[in-house]
Amino acid sequence: MQFNPLKWFQTKSDTYDLNNPLLAALFGGGPTLSGVNVGPETALKVPAVNAAVRVIAESVAALPLHLYSRKGDTKERDTANPLYSLIHDQPNAWTSSFEFRKQAQVDVLLHGHAFGFVNKVGGEPKEILRLAPSSTTVKIDPSSGEPTYEVTQTTGGKRPYGYDQIIHIQALNGVAPIVHAREAIALASALEAHAAKLMGNSARPGGILKFKGAKLNEVQLQRIKAQWQASHNAGTSGGTAIFDSETDFQPLTFNSVDMQFLELRKFQIEEISRAFRVPPHLLSELGRATWSNTVDMNQSFLDYCLIGWLEQWQGALERALLTPEQRSTSYIEFDTGALTRANLTARTESYSKAVGGPWMTANEARALENRPPIEGGNVLNDPPGTAVPANDNVKPKDAVAA
Repeated sequence: MQFNPLKWFQTKSDTYDLNNPLLAALFGGGPTLSGVNVGPETALKVPAVNAAVRVIAESVAALPLHLYSRKGDTKERDTANPLYSLIHDQPNAWTSSFEFRKQAQVDVLLHGHAFGFVNKVGGEPKEILRLAPSSTTVKIDPSSGEPTYEVTQTTGGKRPYGYDQIIHIQALNGVAPIVHAREAIALASALEAHAAKLMGNSARPGGILKFKGAKLNEVQLQRIKAQWQASHNAGTSGGTAIFDSETDFQPLTFNSVDMQFLELRKFQIEEISRAFRVPPHLLSELGRATWSNTVDMNQSFLDYCLIGWLEQWQGALERALLTPEQRSTSYIEFDTGALTRANLTARTESYSKAVGGPWMTANEARALENRPPIEGGNVLNDPPGTAVPANDNVKPKDAVAA
């Protein structure tokens, strides 16, 4: 019979009312000042939140993840180690590394925590299984600060695991970004709902018909309305309306209130981008983006948003997959160069100047690109055009004695 540790765990599927203040506080949902409930599912329905969660999760999942071994001052990928395939290819038989990391990152962005159970046989990691945030509770020892993870089992009980068997990624203070930004998300949702209702109910007319002369009765008004709609409905758009009295049409255009409404919707995108630390242009808000500064914005996405998540991932994986002895010779690292390949020209120009400076060797530059060293690459080269200094101590062969 095949060993399946998943049968130990369960995720409860009970339905709760987020209007309950206690449950709302527990799950990060509930009414906001705008009256909109904000939780993981409702937050994802806001396009800016959906885009922010996707761009972070998919970026973390798409970056190559490698196991390296240290050999003196050099490093190389330890592809022969079984752990390499576990983190780089498939953490378990039915999940790719991309899917596992993407779902775990979504968990932490929406729920504040992401958990992975490391199934070990004889002390060796054999597979990594995602745990639903709702099935795992973190207990901290008050004296040592050591965490213990209680995982709900299918039998109804809870089983504790040590920090060396659980991969744990958490948001700031364990609170999801959607909770910190719940008011901004709620306002964005309310604005979108208002705009949808306005358009769906045709609450705003396209223009006003003004009739000069006698006051029209109800029958005449209904006849004029029918004539106008017959000429301007979806099937006869652009038709000509004919009336038997002098009529003026005054189209209604956007006013200052409309413009403020649009500006407020754009501002909410920026507010959500701040909460997730994602540059606005990655949420399709291109108001301040240009071709020249987009590369810098992409770099800032890596430096100020992704790096923190990647460092936490690396530490969590090493803690659960490598023993203290193994961590002295091996480490896990993302290849962030895959995210900045668009700026390859700038990097190569910088390396060329550094190696020819000279303040960097060829092998030091290659290490920054995760490339192996080359023979003779540890020597600092003299800058081009540098003259070899003369040796004043060399005496001419034909020196004449005084």
